[in-house]
Amino acid sequence: MLGRLLLLLGLPLLASPALALTIYKYTDANGVVTYSDQAAPGAQVFVFRDRMVEKTDTQVRLETRKHAAGETLLVRNDLYAPVDIELKLDNVENAVGAPAKPIRWILPPRSQIRLATLAPRDASKPLKYTPSCATPWATRACCPNPTSIRCPGAAGRSA
Repeated sequence: MLGRLLLLLGLPLLASPALALTIYKYTDANGVVTYSDQAAPGAQVFVFRDRMVEKTDTQVRLETRKHAAGETLLVRNDLYAPVDIELKLDNVENAVGAPAKPIRWILPPRSQIRLATLAPRDASKPLKYTPSCATPWATRACCPNPTSIRCPGAAGRSA
């Protein structure tokens, strides 16, 4: 029984090299370039050398929406994969609703979520804060700024 189980589990491992496919590229007598999995006279093995570069810093970003009651901070993920993000507010002045600790969230693919809504404590004074948003793989993912990940200005936000 154990032998059958091991054989059953081992067969996919033995068959995996068969899944790798060699592609051949050749030019026929009429000058037509042909790609095939069959070797032909004069064919060369085709090697795909495309370097995939993904710019994630513009695909995960922090957005600020102003409204009559204050400002709402949303994080948008345009990637086709979930992203672990962390939002932290520094230098908070005249704001109600600012979290004391960083907000950490796993953002689903192709989605956005409201992380915080801030309201001014005194409506006659401006709402000031400096958001910093980070992911485990890039510290500037949500707010691309070479110095300190602030959005949108270097001196912080003011309404």
